Amino acid sequence: METNRLKQFYILAQTENLREAATIIGISHSGLSKSIKVLERELSNELIVQQGRGIKITEYGQDLSLKLPAFFESLKLITNETEQISLKSLKIATFEVFSTYFMTLLKEMMIDRELELHEALPGKMEDLVSKRVVDIAITYEPIPTRGLEFLKITTLEAGIYSANKKFQNHEVSTIPFAVPRTPLDSIPTGVKGLDGWPEDKFPRFKKYRVDMLETALQLASSGDCAVFIPKFLASLRNKQSKEKFKLQEIDLPKKMKKAKHDVYLIKRSGQEENIEFKKIARVIRSLCSLND
Repeated sequence: METNRLKQFYILAQTENLREAATIIGISHSGLSKSIKVLERELSNELIVQQGRGIKITEYGQDLSLKLPAFFESLKLITNETEQISLKSLKIATFEVFSTYFMTLLKEMMIDRELELHEALPGKMEDLVSKRVVDIAITYEPIPTRGLEFLKITTLEAGIYSANKKFQNHEVSTIPFAVPRTPLDSIPTGVKGLDGWPEDKFPRFKKYRVDMLETALQLASSGDCAVFIPKFLASLRNKQSKEKFKLQEIDLPKKMKKAKHDVYLIKRSGQEENIEFKKIARVIRSLCSLND
């Protein structure tokens, strides 16, 4: 049995979508489907079944996916003891929008590497890359910095979300929002908030100022306020929520353009763009393509 097939199935079990998993892994949709069928024959059990146009992980598959992280860790230890290879960590700086969801998938794609995450605001993350505290950073509010390169990898779109479209058809200035407590300074776009809301053009009612993104999402899911977040984040959040707590998009102000942000990898000038850079970019592209 190839360990690689188990890794592929684990990623599929997390996404519950063949196309999304195939994109993250970097193989074709049909190639992943064939690989899973081979694994099912080796295990003598079904791992996935068709459900409408999508798939469903079987009970056996769900049980297997829960056991795989421990198996991968054990395999890593065995490999290290046998080959006497010391792990080299990959250090990444970003903020909660990305760190909350993509690290688990990235961890399984780099099973032979330790991942060290630094959560930092724009400006600070550039400083961490410059000083070689981290290897790479991920941002959608880049601050041009001497000695650094910014590689555009995709574009994400943000929207206003609340439970049950509670604030639909309200003037944006009357909608209570949960917003990041820490303001941004010296951002070229003029954005003052970490969530990317254009404060200078569309003032809003900032009822809750919070440090943690999870707190803002909880408040919005309870119908207490709205949040301005990337659409992929709302989609991933809804997969984990009961129906009454799902976030639903409400309309932007009529004169407000679609809120799109370019996403960048930050690296030092001359730093090699190796296979791990490409893996990180692939995971982020896959995540940012998700929406409700």
